[in-house]
Amino acid sequence: NAKDAVVCAGSGGLTDGPGLGSRTEDASCRTHETDFRTAATQLCLRTVSLALCVPLKQLEAANRCKADIALARQIAMYLAHTQFSMAMTEVGLAFGRDRTTVSHACSLVEDKRDEETFDLTITQLEALLGEAVNAIEARCQQVEGVRDVFQG
Repeated sequence: NAKDAVVCAGSGGLTDGPGLGSRTEDASCRTHETDFRTAATQLCLRTVSLALCVPLKQLEAANRCKADIALARQIAMYLAHTQFSMAMTEVGLAFGRDRTTVSHACSLVEDKRDEETFDLTITQLEALLGEAVNAIEARCQQVEGVRDVFQG
């Protein structure tokens, strides 16, 4: 799934995944969740930044900003929620915002999708992120195969 793929990419794919039971494994699981959240957020932010020609620093800024920058950030939050199945609370943590802000962003983007050109832009961004996740998953499967050969 997308979470496993992004964590794999973030960790180089050569570490064991989270397990069950020990405190160390629980901490590892939390670390993987944090890695996933960070990687997915950065992928969404950077993709939106490039696609909409909005400087990354402005998207990552904690303060309020101009409407076009706010919309770009809202699109990135929407994509993190929809493309990476992140809960709104997770998205909020990753973006330094409250979950209600994320909920507002997602509602706003959904409403604006009624506009044909806006919807086309979002559809293209979704496809681009989908391709990125597919490529990451394929790479992780290759790494798993190599690891199986050495462990087998």
